[in-house]
Amino acid sequence: AVARMWAALRTVQALELSLKEAEVQARALAKAGEDRRKALQDAQRLVQQAQQLAARSKERADDAQKEANEKAAIDPEKVALWAAMPGSIEELQELAATKLAAADGINCHDENVEREYKRRAQTIAELTGEVDALAAALDDAQARLEARKATWLPDLQRLVGVINERFERNFAEIGCAGEVKLRESEDYDKFAVEIRVKFRPEEELQLLTANRQSGGERSVSTILYLIALQGVTETPFRVVDEINQGMDPVNERKVFIQLVESSCKPDTPQCFLLTPKLLPGLPFTRDITVLNIMNGPHIDRAMIEATRDRVVAMYGQRAAALVRAH
Repeated sequence: AVARMWAALRTVQALELSLKEAEVQARALAKAGEDRRKALQDAQRLVQQAQQLAARSKERADDAQKEANEKAAIDPEKVALWAAMPGSIEELQELAATKLAAADGINCHDENVEREYKRRAQTIAELTGEVDALAAALDDAQARLEARKATWLPDLQRLVGVINERFERNFAEIGCAGEVKLRESEDYDKFAVEIRVKFRPEEELQLLTANRQSGGERSVSTILYLIALQGVTETPFRVVDEINQGMDPVNERKVFIQLVESSCKPDTPQCFLLTPKLLPGLPFTRDITVLNIMNGPHIDRAMIEATRDRVVAMYGQRAAALVRAH
């Protein structure tokens, strides 16, 4: 008995070590995802700042242009004069030379007006340059953002597509319908994986929420989604805790069969199903180990005395029957 206790203790310690390693890997993946999310948020913040600066500069340029137009408004007569100008380049150059010569002979009697006009013209030119520079910076930031997006979005879309195919197949096997879709948005905080399910033929696919479906329907959807994730995520083991509680017997049996089939395939992670009860007559294979967890320092001795059978005491009656059968 002491040897078995030590062996069990070593097994528990090994499992705890594996769990800690998995937690370290999970935290590392979470940190990497958080770093990527922060980088995307920083890029979005730069884009928003560039857009705000461009908008403010454009407003200033528009105000300056409006004020200049008020000082020197264009009237219909000037438009008519413009329409009456020559159509060839040579004639326009000749006319321009004539007008420049005439302008050189005109003296401005109000120096303040001339000085104000030149100042405003310079302000307009400077603000126009700022707008062009900010527009170029905005285009560059958006191009870099799209380049980063192109490095991860196609892989994410393919991954969600694989999960959706398996999820649809899992739901079809229990006579229902479901799908998994990636919700995309210009705002990366609004990206989400949406699960839609239908448990009755007359219904449409509905988004899985905490309020729309019953507890049993949510449990079925959750375990089938976890089964769909099998093979697309790299984990040493999975733990499912009391997922069958609240399910009706029909769905519980169907889900258990799918869980057994998916967990017993080659090159799949180990799966632990923790539950206080199971339905009678469920299918078990050689790849399934049943562990009955009991408390108390004398429970093993009491079980042996009560059953006179170490196999039953160690594994339980159902597993003991399988052991004898093989």
